[in-house]
Amino acid sequence: MISSTTADEERRLWCSVIERALEDARGRLAGAGTTNPVTLNKIIKDAHKWLTIPNRDFDEVCHLAGLDPDAVRERARLALKAGGSERFQGLTGTGDGRHA
Repeated sequence: MISSTTADEERRLWCSVIERALEDARGRLAGAGTTNPVTLNKIIKDAHKWLTIPNRDFDEVCHLAGLDPDAVRERARLALKAGGSERFQGLTGTGDGRHA
């Protein structure tokens, strides 16, 4: 049996995966200074596509994070369109650990 602490840690890990994809889609790439522009553009486009177009991988990651994929996808679309600096937690959660 998985403890609630372990389950919470696993959900946070999967939330971080989605958060990283959101940052990548915004062009805020870790190590961007050492990557060529063609590769950077591909990473940005792939992350944007993963976040906004329905796909099984995204749905599975959202489920593992304890989130509704459709709600997260819609909030990601809005955030990307607005170009805001919100973190994933602010987009999908209440800020107190509960998620949409």
